[in-house]
Amino acid sequence: MKTIIFDLGNVLIDVDFKKMYSKISHLISYSFDESMLLLKKIMIDYNRGELTSLLFYQEIVRILKLDISFTRFCDIWIDIFEKNGLIYDFAKTLDKDKFRIIIASNTDPLHYQYIKEKYKLDFIDSEFLSYQEKEVKPELSFFYKLIDKCEIDLNESVFIDDLLENVIAARNAGLTAYQNVDNQKTITMLESFLL
Repeated sequence: MKTIIFDLGNVLIDVDFKKMYSKISHLISYSFDESMLLLKKIMIDYNRGELTSLLFYQEIVRILKLDISFTRFCDIWIDIFEKNGLIYDFAKTLDKDKFRIIIASNTDPLHYQYIKEKYKLDFIDSEFLSYQEKEVKPELSFFYKLIDKCEIDLNESVFIDDLLENVIAARNAGLTAYQNVDNQKTITMLESFLL
């Protein structure tokens, strides 16, 4: 059975961290770029499942010197997504008897729970999530574990991600992989793959 492995962010679901920043910018003394740089390591640790949501929040408020409640933080943290209509709608139309769809994403429990509830990912056959697997892209171990755990036939599968470094790592692990830089071109490529 042919398998499509989708990244979530900026493939099935568009992500905009500036939406979060705009809601806290008046409370901190850092620019958006400075904030993202300061939070990079802790976000990777959270995606890897090394921190609970509460510990992640505590680290964020410590690093940014942010005075905000955990509940308010969670509301702001999760409200950064929009459905990518073209690819999402294409994925929903695929015949589940003929094709298998897997999500392979760097994500965290707050983000994934929100996405799952808001966007009804009922067309997904299985998920390989960084925070559950304790692996993050672009590390090769992420892809080797994905291939093994999801029993992926390398000759019958394709991986789509928005980041070139993840695409290169996937290829190095043996997957056929494409970078999503244009939604319509990605769909055209997938239609050819599924023939």
